[in-house]
Amino acid sequence: MPAEPTPFAVRVVSPHRTAVEASVPLLRWTPDEVRSRSTRALLLCWAAAPVVAVVPPHIPWLLLALTAGPVAGWLRGRERARVLDASLPCPDCGQAALLETQPVQWPLAVRCRPCGNVLGVEPLDPVSIDISNRR
Repeated sequence: MPAEPTPFAVRVVSPHRTAVEASVPLLRWTPDEVRSRSTRALLLCWAAAPVVAVVPPHIPWLLLALTAGPVAGWLRGRERARVLDASLPCPDCGQAALLETQPVQWPLAVRCRPCGNVLGVEPLDPVSIDISNRR
Protein backbone atom coordinates (compact mmCIF):
# COMPACT_ATOMS: atom_id res chain seq x y z
CA MET A 1 0.00 0.00 0.00
CA PRO A 2 1.49 3.39 -0.99
CA ALA A 3 2.38 5.91 1.69
CA GLU A 4 -0.16 8.63 2.47
CA PRO A 5 0.87 12.27 2.92
CA THR A 6 0.56 13.66 6.44
CA PRO A 7 0.58 17.30 7.57
CA PHE A 8 3.94 18.41 8.94
CA ALA A 9 4.42 21.58 11.00
CA VAL A 10 7.11 23.97 9.70
CA ARG A 11 8.38 27.49 10.32
CA VAL A 12 8.73 29.81 7.33
CA VAL A 13 11.53 32.33 7.95
CA SER A 14 12.22 35.44 5.86
CA PRO A 15 15.66 37.01 5.33
CA HIS A 16 14.56 39.71 7.82
CA ARG A 17 14.21 36.94 10.47
CA THR A 18 10.42 37.28 10.70
CA ALA A 19 8.73 33.90 10.89
CA VAL A 20 5.32 32.32 10.53
CA GLU A 21 4.15 28.78 11.24
CA ALA A 22 2.61 26.66 8.50
CA SER A 23 2.00 23.07 7.50
CA VAL A 24 3.23 21.11 4.48
CA PRO A 25 2.14 17.68 3.24
CA LEU A 26 4.91 15.17 3.88
CA LEU A 27 5.21 11.73 2.33
CA ARG A 28 7.29 9.30 4.42
CA TRP A 29 8.36 5.81 3.42
CA THR A 30 9.03 2.86 5.69
CA PRO A 31 12.42 1.12 5.34
CA ASP A 32 10.72 -1.67 3.34
CA GLU A 33 9.16 0.88 0.96
CA VAL A 34 12.54 2.62 0.54
CA ARG A 35 14.18 -0.71 -0.29
CA SER A 36 11.40 -1.56 -2.75
CA ARG A 37 11.65 1.84 -4.51
CA SER A 38 15.42 1.49 -4.74
CA THR A 39 15.21 -2.00 -6.21
CA ARG A 40 12.59 -0.93 -8.77
CA ALA A 41 14.80 1.95 -9.97
CA LEU A 42 17.77 -0.41 -10.35
CA LEU A 43 15.78 -3.05 -12.21
CA LEU A 44 14.10 -0.51 -14.50
CA CYS A 45 17.47 0.77 -15.72
CA TRP A 46 18.84 -2.73 -16.14
CA ALA A 47 15.69 -3.82 -18.01
CA ALA A 48 16.25 -0.91 -20.40
CA ALA A 49 19.83 -2.06 -21.13
CA PRO A 50 18.97 -4.64 -23.84
CA VAL A 51 16.57 -2.19 -25.48
CA VAL A 52 19.04 0.70 -25.69
CA ALA A 53 21.86 -1.64 -26.72
CA VAL A 54 20.36 -1.92 -30.20
CA VAL A 55 20.58 1.86 -30.75
CA PRO A 56 23.90 2.94 -32.29
CA PRO A 57 26.42 3.55 -30.80
CA HIS A 58 25.67 0.28 -29.00
CA ILE A 59 28.32 -0.01 -26.28
CA PRO A 60 28.01 3.53 -24.79
CA TRP A 61 24.23 3.21 -24.41
CA LEU A 62 24.57 -0.21 -22.83
CA LEU A 63 27.23 1.01 -20.39
CA LEU A 64 25.11 4.04 -19.54
CA ALA A 65 22.05 1.90 -18.73
CA LEU A 66 24.09 -0.56 -16.66
CA THR A 67 25.76 2.28 -14.74
CA ALA A 68 22.56 4.28 -14.29
CA GLY A 69 20.88 1.33 -12.51
CA PRO A 70 23.01 1.34 -9.36
CA VAL A 71 23.11 5.16 -9.31
CA ALA A 72 19.31 5.43 -9.59
CA GLY A 73 18.89 2.74 -6.94
CA TRP A 74 21.30 4.50 -4.59
CA LEU A 75 19.56 7.87 -5.06
CA ARG A 76 16.13 6.34 -4.46
CA GLY A 77 17.46 4.50 -1.41
CA ARG A 78 18.59 7.77 0.18
CA GLU A 79 15.16 9.38 -0.15
CA ARG A 80 13.13 8.59 2.98
CA ALA A 81 10.68 11.50 2.80
CA ARG A 82 9.36 14.00 0.28
CA VAL A 83 7.56 17.34 0.70
CA LEU A 84 4.63 17.65 -1.69
CA ASP A 85 3.43 20.86 -3.38
CA ALA A 86 2.29 23.43 -0.83
CA SER A 87 1.35 27.08 -0.60
CA LEU A 88 3.14 28.82 2.27
CA PRO A 89 2.49 32.32 3.62
CA CYS A 90 5.33 34.82 3.22
CA PRO A 91 6.17 36.37 6.62
CA ASP A 92 6.98 39.73 4.98
CA CYS A 93 4.25 40.36 2.41
CA GLY A 94 1.61 37.81 3.43
CA GLN A 95 1.24 36.48 -0.11
CA ALA A 96 1.47 32.78 -0.99
CA ALA A 97 4.86 31.30 -1.83
CA LEU A 98 4.65 28.02 -3.75
CA LEU A 99 6.80 25.14 -2.51
CA GLU A 100 7.28 22.47 -5.16
CA THR A 101 7.55 18.73 -4.53
CA GLN A 102 11.09 17.86 -3.46
CA PRO A 103 13.08 15.47 -1.29
CA VAL A 104 13.39 16.58 2.31
CA GLN A 105 16.71 18.25 3.12
CA TRP A 106 16.29 20.82 5.86
CA PRO A 107 16.21 23.74 5.55
CA LEU A 108 14.16 23.94 2.38
CA ALA A 109 14.16 27.14 0.33
CA VAL A 110 11.27 28.75 -1.53
CA ARG A 111 11.08 32.09 -3.35
CA CYS A 112 8.15 34.39 -2.72
CA ARG A 113 7.31 35.73 -6.18
CA PRO A 114 5.44 38.89 -5.08
CA CYS A 115 8.24 40.27 -2.87
CA GLY A 116 11.22 38.30 -4.26
CA ASN A 117 12.50 37.06 -0.89
CA VAL A 118 14.02 33.61 -0.51
CA LEU A 119 12.29 32.02 2.45
CA GLY A 120 13.69 29.27 4.63
CA VAL A 121 11.42 26.39 5.61
CA GLU A 122 12.46 24.42 8.68
CA PRO A 123 10.68 21.95 10.97
CA LEU A 124 8.97 23.35 14.05
CA ASP A 125 10.04 20.33 16.09
CA PRO A 126 13.86 19.91 16.03
CA VAL A 127 13.46 16.20 16.87
CA SER A 128 11.73 15.70 13.51
CA ILE A 129 14.94 16.61 11.71
CA ASP A 130 15.65 12.86 11.48
CA ILE A 131 13.35 12.58 8.44
CA SER A 132 15.94 14.41 6.40
CA ASN A 133 17.32 12.41 3.50
CA ARG A 134 20.90 12.96 4.67
CA ARG A 135 22.64 10.00 6.21
